Amino acid sequence: MDSLPVELLSRIFTSALPPHLDDARYEVDDPGPVHASICCVCQQWNQVAKSTPKLWTFIKIWNRIRSHNVMKRRLELSGNLPLNIMMGLCQDQDEEEFSEIHALLARQVSRWRTLRVKATVDVPSELQQWVPSVLPNVVGLSLSMEVLEEVSEDDMDSRNPFISAPRLTFCSSDSPLEVLQISEEGNVYGGGVTQGDWPALPSLTTLRFAIRANYATIHCIITGLRGPKLHLVEFRGNPVALGFADSSDLSIPVIRFPTENGRILFSGMEMSHLTGLLGRIPNSADLQVEVDLASIIDGDPRGREKGVGTLGLAPTAISELRKRWEWVQQNIPKVSWLVPSDNGEGLKRLGGADLLFEDAIAHLDNRMESQLNFQKYYKEPTPTSQNQHHKTVAL
Repeated sequence: MDSLPVELLSRIFTSALPPHLDDARYEVDDPGPVHASICCVCQQWNQVAKSTPKLWTFIKIWNRIRSHNVMKRRLELSGNLPLNIMMGLCQDQDEEEFSEIHALLARQVSRWRTLRVKATVDVPSELQQWVPSVLPNVVGLSLSMEVLEEVSEDDMDSRNPFISAPRLTFCSSDSPLEVLQISEEGNVYGGGVTQGDWPALPSLTTLRFAIRANYATIHCIITGLRGPKLHLVEFRGNPVALGFADSSDLSIPVIRFPTENGRILFSGMEMSHLTGLLGRIPNSADLQVEVDLASIIDGDPRGREKGVGTLGLAPTAISELRKRWEWVQQNIPKVSWLVPSDNGEGLKRLGGADLLFEDAIAHLDNRMESQLNFQKYYKEPTPTSQNQHHKTVAL
């Protein structure tokens, strides 16, 4: 290894970083352990690592941490490269230390490429002091918020700058933002919205609703968002009704894409929520709808040993799934059912509206049976290994 060129060593080091650090849609591991593993090997590796700015571009700050010296050092080592920022905010905060590292980052906001915000706040307006009013070069933005107090529909000021206000106060009309992810918990209501409330996002290609986005927020965003290049809307996780009595409050406007390649992806959502959400999209029959099958029909093949139905589901549950499956077949002619690819990276198409429910169940059942056997292989010692163990003890 000592004879390897410095450039090659640098490439090897950066390839060891956790995946998706530069994609705001993903939960990622902090690269700190990778940094430590590399820098502790020898003096040469330490020097090469510290002269490789790409290794240090992920900056994670949290207002509960007393010291941010590690992140300050990363900021120094990152040179002038674009930064991927993870910002954690909660009520229990160390204001002085957090303010210092935040101020350092804010002075270099033009370097921010992606921003992930995870916040627990009383009202969304508490974000105003931490989220810059302008994000000139951010291409990926993830807003995840838990709101502890009820925010009224008329209290527009307290809801800024969170998206369900609905105003993206931190996106200018020439924003390069390409990916926007929204997730929330708490009592934030969408309210009325007009096109004038929103800036145009000319580069936006992907909009993702993740982790308990409520119907009011979905309605609000799809109504007002102006993204002329938007071609993918993702729904991940079950949407929340927030106890609305009037079903009209849960309606979703027509979703229009600028090209025929536009598509909607559903993942991690129960079948009842899938059909409920599709039923509220007026033009769903005209859209390219992709459904992550494995996250919707789930279960455990071990349940068959106890006399219940396939996939570990009771017959009544299978019957209910079949009804909803048939509803999708009849009402969503452009549906594509997706399953994990063979190499474990991404999804592949299993079939379309003509895919039989029994075939989908059989595919998932076989896949889960294989996974279960794979787990057993590593968890339970084989008879051979047990015999070898006993012989060793006897000697």
